[in-house]
Amino acid sequence: MRVSNLLAISFITILTASGLQPACAQDNNGGRSSSNGATPSQIYLNFHEKMLAASSVDELCPMFAAARVEQIKSDEKTLPAEQTKAMFQFMQQVSPRKVRILGEAINNDTCTLTLDAPDYKDPIFGAANSSSSSNTTSSSSSSSPKKKSTVGKISLVREDGQWKIEKESWQSGD
Repeated sequence: MRVSNLLAISFITILTASGLQPACAQDNNGGRSSSNGATPSQIYLNFHEKMLAASSVDELCPMFAAARVEQIKSDEKTLPAEQTKAMFQFMQQVSPRKVRILGEAINNDTCTLTLDAPDYKDPIFGAANSSSSSNTTSSSSSSSPKKKSTVGKISLVREDGQWKIEKESWQSGD
């Protein structure tokens, strides 16, 4: 694993532990899917899109588990507003633009999603190590013998009949 990836992952871990790492779920109802038939995977994909466009973490709070919202609100009381905003913007910047669900495992009131981020290029640390960071075509894979992968694990819980995001983690490596 590259040092730059380790730094990005470490920062993401810090934000996840503080509750500022956004992750999954929109309003939904009921069991394994919402009343409109959305699965936890579909809900996450919709959330991911909203997270990338959100102007603050507060916009996403209705999507988080109660304990996570409590941690976010606690952090907002102790951290300067500029720092909270900067951390959220950093998370948006380093979040993969394209994610793919590999698996969905539901066990009663918990769900674990396994994801990957195909063609993810670290926008902060990856640019320094790439001669053509703007070229995202398959020809760039010929310059690197190893394929770097980025995988994620999302934990959701069902609260009051709705899936809410509990935890999100991502790892990059060769």
